[in-house]
Amino acid sequence: MKSSVAPVLAITLAYIGMRVSSDVGQSWFVAWLVSLVGCAWFVLSINGLPRRSATPWSIIPTALALSCLMTLYLLHGPVRFERLSDAWLAKLWPEQQAPRQWLETSSRIATAPSGNWLWNEHSIRPLPRRTNLKPGNQPEVFVQLDRSADAATLLRKRVYLSAFALGRYDHAAWAMTPATDPSPTFPSRPGPMISYEVFHPSDPSGQTPLIALQGLVDTTMTATNMRGDGIRMLPAQPSALGYRYRATSQPLHLDDLPDFARTADAHHLPRNDLALPNDPAFLVTLREKILSRCAEGSIKQRLLRMRAILQSEYQYSLVIDNPHNHDPLINFLCHEKRGHCEMFATAAAMAARAMGIPSRIAYGWAGGSYFDSSQLFVFRAREAHAWAEVWFDDVGWVILDATPPLAVGRSRAAPPEEKPLTAEEMAAPQDLAYGSSSTPLWISWALMAIACCGGALHLWLRPRVHPMSSPHHRGSGKTSDSDYEPPLLAWCHFHGVYPPDHWTLRDIMAALPTPPACAEELCQYHYATRYGNQPRNRSRERQLRKLLQQEMANLQRGASHQRRSLAELNKNGIAPFK
Repeated sequence: MKSSVAPVLAITLAYIGMRVSSDVGQSWFVAWLVSLVGCAWFVLSINGLPRRSATPWSIIPTALALSCLMTLYLLHGPVRFERLSDAWLAKLWPEQQAPRQWLETSSRIATAPSGNWLWNEHSIRPLPRRTNLKPGNQPEVFVQLDRSADAATLLRKRVYLSAFALGRYDHAAWAMTPATDPSPTFPSRPGPMISYEVFHPSDPSGQTPLIALQGLVDTTMTATNMRGDGIRMLPAQPSALGYRYRATSQPLHLDDLPDFARTADAHHLPRNDLALPNDPAFLVTLREKILSRCAEGSIKQRLLRMRAILQSEYQYSLVIDNPHNHDPLINFLCHEKRGHCEMFATAAAMAARAMGIPSRIAYGWAGGSYFDSSQLFVFRAREAHAWAEVWFDDVGWVILDATPPLAVGRSRAAPPEEKPLTAEEMAAPQDLAYGSSSTPLWISWALMAIACCGGALHLWLRPRVHPMSSPHHRGSGKTSDSDYEPPLLAWCHFHGVYPPDHWTLRDIMAALPTPPACAEELCQYHYATRYGNQPRNRSRERQLRKLLQQEMANLQRGASHQRRSLAELNKNGIAPFK
């Protein structure tokens, strides 16, 4: 009974502590308590189940209890350990850890993009026919540069932070293209390599793409799912825990390319990157409005002229009326001639394809505010953006943003007195506190109940071996929990003796081919305390245990020496005496 109360009580205290702990002082205690509970339960299960007496009915409850306990630990334990390690690192290196801890907390405070900002259940993102967008101002992604010198390079132009890209356009909707494996590399791609760390929350839908500066080269987040070309999905995790990973990118704008840059041959790329809508009226409109006016010059010059047409002759607007319910792109090019960034990016991508240049549309953020004190870029909801990307041979995907420049904020260096997050933003989301769990409460309680029931069943069903006491003895009020019993059982097992329940201590000694030297002393003490009036003496029991352990060790050493000697004789071809 004592062995079952201890783990049940420990599990209960550990779980209650996990649910209520909110600061580091409590978390370290809870984390170590959970670990000790798991080790204690495992040792209890191993020691309480003799190998010769194991039965499936006694093993199944133990396995069930251990599985539930491990699941309970994984739900709540790792976050506490991470929190404890961060606290110690902050004490050892406060000047390095303080900004990083603030940044991790900020990424959890940041809210994931609201609404269906990825695609629908069919992995398709249709262009909206009507819009009345009202973007918020909440922070969504944080990018911390490794080198402050890279900030000056990025701030010369607008910073583009890419979440995903779509390459197939049909029936006024964008969809993903099949992933190309392996991803190509471009040693001759111009521009500096930017190394950085990304912090952002997870999307409540469970679909969170890998976010990186345009021109991703490498990332430490290897456990990603290539959902499509230009789409890497991160592993799902609770919405209260933000993502944090390192990446390296080489951003490249169309303006940075030389005039002699060439595009790839059509058969070297997926057809989706060159496909146009099967609509003759649309192609005629595209040719009249744009293509006829940028038919001469190098590829770069033609693309720049097309971009200038869209930026100068079309109006940026978050409101689209489309009263006659036209195709969204036809309405943008011919009727209202206004729309948001997705319309400009789609028109630019279609015009590039009509020129024979592979293109796609990328979604993410553009702009960002840079805070020099922490080498940090902060991207907010109002900076969510879509732009076109075009493919050039030996270079890869290049930014082609046809949205009017004044409609998209430029990347800026924040003044020293400005903070990355306002006081209201830091204090608002109390429900996303560090270390909180999104697991429903009933799941954790159910796991704890199953673990306790499984442990109790194991203790009740396991074989009970009382080799040194009469199982039918009544009135003594004593249990067989003497200190010398485990080493004596080990002595018996070494000699191949497995005492049944009804054997007494003298029966065991008689069955042993070689009783221990302290056998008589052991019998005298055992019967005097078990059936006589002599009180138990823990000190003497420990002495008897040590004597048995010493004799057992000597016996094992002798057997090991004998085996080595026999092996040496056999090796030399000498038969041992019989």
